[in-house]
Amino acid sequence: MTSYLMLTLDTTSPDVEIIMPSYTTQQATTQVKVVANEELIINHEVYIMDSFNTRHDITLVHNGNEFEGLLSFEGYPLGIATLYARVTDTVGNQSDLVSKAIRVMKSDFLKIAIDHMPFGNVKMKSEGVE
Repeated sequence: MTSYLMLTLDTTSPDVEIIMPSYTTQQATTQVKVVANEELIINHEVYIMDSFNTRHDITLVHNGNEFEGLLSFEGYPLGIATLYARVTDTVGNQSDLVSKAIRVMKSDFLKIAIDHMPFGNVKMKSEGVE
């Protein structure tokens, strides 16, 4: 009697996508997700290269087929920063290094300045003062 065994090996690396906005400010907290098409192990390589080409290593929270976290860009220089990620699936296949750019902006231009100067025929009162 002849018997045989068919063995199939998973040698395919996971497909990975980085989900994050295209811009942020130095004062904002930014949500980042690294999502794969299959279950991942906890080991991962995620880092940011800022506009001065300085590397910032990042640790994200593992959740099945994704890693996620909130990043603060406080102290980062203004300009384009690039997030890089490489993950490994449960059988040891490592993904390609993927990347996504994010623009780090100063948030001053998002603030509203109110001028209490009279406008035309209108006089503004502020705390009982004309």
